[in-house]
Amino acid sequence: MVHRFYKEPSEQWYIDLPDFIEQGGSKAALQMVAGADTMLDVLSGNTDEVRLAISTAHMEEYDCVLVKAKEASYDGDAGCDYYAVLPEREEKADVWLCQVTTYVFEGRYPDAIFVRVVK
Repeated sequence: MVHRFYKEPSEQWYIDLPDFIEQGGSKAALQMVAGADTMLDVLSGNTDEVRLAISTAHMEEYDCVLVKAKEASYDGDAGCDYYAVLPEREEKADVWLCQVTTYVFEGRYPDAIFVRVVK
């Protein structure tokens, strides 16, 4: 599946999920924080928009893989800690994903999420 992520002039990243909003979800819940915003800066090449193919199935070519560490809250909101591994870098980055992740992945926090930038 491919999803669009965009950065507003306020420098805040969001995932574009109109169905989530139509079903009563809030835009605030779609904000990418706690490392996810930094990951999007890297994957977008420091631009204000990026389209990402995301999958729980292994991709032959990917730009990042998120590996589940543990379910954890951030600022009182439920979510899950992941660490991001970018093939061209040796370090791992901490990324927290909120409950919207369970909306995208049918009720669960996947053990691994493969990510590829779509041009």
